[in-house]
Amino acid sequence: MSISERHRGKTLARWLTATAVGAALAIGGGARCRAQDAGPPEPAPAPSAPARDPAAARALFLEGLSALEANDWATACAKFDASMSLNPAVSALLNVAKCREHDGKLTDALAAYQNASILNKDTAGAKQKSEAAEFIDKAIAALEPRIPKLRIMVTDPPPNVIIRRDGATVPLAAAGELLPTNPGRHEITVEAPGFLAQRYVVVLAEGGRAEVEAALTKIDVPAPVAPPEPVKPVVTPAAAKPPEPTRCEQPSCNCSGWLAIAGGLLLWGGGTAFAIDAKATQSDIVAKCGSEGKCDTSVLDQTEADALNGRKYRDIGLAIALFATGAAAATTGTVLLIRGRTASATAINIVPWAAPGGIGALAGGRF
Repeated sequence: MSISERHRGKTLARWLTATAVGAALAIGGGARCRAQDAGPPEPAPAPSAPARDPAAARALFLEGLSALEANDWATACAKFDASMSLNPAVSALLNVAKCREHDGKLTDALAAYQNASILNKDTAGAKQKSEAAEFIDKAIAALEPRIPKLRIMVTDPPPNVIIRRDGATVPLAAAGELLPTNPGRHEITVEAPGFLAQRYVVVLAEGGRAEVEAALTKIDVPAPVAPPEPVKPVVTPAAAKPPEPTRCEQPSCNCSGWLAIAGGLLLWGGGTAFAIDAKATQSDIVAKCGSEGKCDTSVLDQTEADALNGRKYRDIGLAIALFATGAAAATTGTVLLIRGRTASATAINIVPWAAPGGIGALAGGRF
């Protein structure tokens, strides 16, 4: 707590002690005038109103003063609030106002001082009432310049716009007005149906001024898309029956058999070529390195020897693969030829032939 706040707190305690405002500001008019004011006789409370307890309120008020003298604001403020709830009095309310001011809740402190001014109208004794009113007026005059002001404006506010400050709704009629606000951080939100919500954060210092101007942006709603028209069924004419295939288009065609055999022969030829190359490579290795494969580096270095060996093994592997594939193809062709011979008597057989003088095909059948 600052020195000025401590001084003002002690001033308030001295004023409460020195004024001796009878039942309004003192326990009973003795030397330590610190008790709550009793005020004029109160009418019987309505059944729904909480019952007053002046004795308990007086005890809580005294405990609050003791805590305040020990600079224990948290305890003191809790006691003053409890005392006010049991028996509202000017003395307790002035201390509540000081608590709010100490906590930085300046607008709440101003409201407490203003309520104390209203409550002071029922204080017994002209002198006591005048002294209390003078004290309250000075406290309000010192506090008002410290209270920050915040203005919230909405450009072209749409229907049903909602303004909130720290979660509390601000009436639309208050938009554009400088509103007293406690110092510190505040969050302002402005929203309306069909518009993007806006959020602002403002930090106010004591005596400061701030303005927030919100402009809501309408949310573009895409136009409804018409459902697609139902797809009409497309009736396609029946496909013409294809002509009967010739003998060579049937699965048992001798052409397929001869082609498979020819493919097998070509694969055997490729395998033979790779086998010959592997043999030649082996002969080259023996010629340069001997039958034991020990190469003289002056004749053939290790890199060249590895390359020759790799070529030999590659040729051997390819030759084996081609021989095996060729054998399978030739076998398949033979099977097809055998099946073609057992086909229907009306089948036409087309047999390719090759000779040193040319190539051709023989066609024949049984009818």
